[in-house]
Amino acid sequence: MTEGPTSPAEGYDLRNPNEEAGRRLEDEVEHETYGEADFEQNELRAAGQTCVRCGRPIAPGDEVRRTASGDYQHELC
Repeated sequence: MTEGPTSPAEGYDLRNPNEEAGRRLEDEVEHETYGEADFEQNELRAAGQTCVRCGRPIAPGDEVRRTASGDYQHELC
């Protein structure tokens, strides 16, 4: 190697840089909130569709999920 020694960037802690970076990230993320988001209202509804796994109709209030093909199936099928 023909280059001379280099110095770390300003503010870079050589003792344990990952720990310090993690602490800074925790401080930044700690104050984030989801505001008025209501995750219970984000449920998928597919009343009237037919479950691709069991063939039964999906009733209102049934928990469902979408398959990779875009069809619907009961959560527990």
